[in-house]
Amino acid sequence: MALLLTCRNFLLLFAVPNIAIIVAAGQGRRFGGMKQFMTFRGMPLFLHSLLAFEACRNIAEIVLAVPRLKIASVRRTVRNAGITKVHTIVAGGSRRQDSVKNALSAVSQTRGIVAVHDAVRPVITVPMINKGIRLCRQHRAVVFGVPVSDTMKYVKDHVISRTIPRDNVFTVQTPQFFSLDLLRQAFDHTGTNHEFTDEAALLERQGIKVHLFPGDPRNIKVTTRQDLSLIDRML
Repeated sequence: MALLLTCRNFLLLFAVPNIAIIVAAGQGRRFGGMKQFMTFRGMPLFLHSLLAFEACRNIAEIVLAVPRLKIASVRRTVRNAGITKVHTIVAGGSRRQDSVKNALSAVSQTRGIVAVHDAVRPVITVPMINKGIRLCRQHRAVVFGVPVSDTMKYVKDHVISRTIPRDNVFTVQTPQFFSLDLLRQAFDHTGTNHEFTDEAALLERQGIKVHLFPGDPRNIKVTTRQDLSLIDRML
């Protein structure tokens, strides 16, 4: 028994830790304000996401990207919430990809898995994080998505130009999971002129295969105030 415990402790000691990057730097123009800092169920919205990653034993460290002027207040909020895994808070950029790159630059290790998550998806669960990490160990780049059920139209200037076949079309969620070296490689080989709405698109441009698995329809992103009401009812 003692030998078994010693071996287990040895493996834990040399296990490569996994990192979470939480993006909370958006300006919330469609929402009408920085929704990530709105109070939802008694706490700022972004804390709901942080608490899930804090509770996940497969995550060793959290890097948080927020607007520069919010860093001091967010640091106090995180400390008062008893969150211990947020070792670094960085200033976000003007685009999502800039915020993620800033957070990635603050990570010193070169190996492991990084999970990138939108702070305004508060329904993320520990089992979903664990599932993503497990799949990423096998596939190196993994996202979750939900198949589109509605008819899709391409519209320009309020005029429908074509119907988009919905077969094999998914809405993609976060967190998205990548081998740390793979995500760094994608950022290093992508110029600043191209804009990406998620990290999967950045890897796709490099010709790197990203694997999609079924997500949770409840894991919605808060975009409007109606979304908050919907999430509140689900919870």
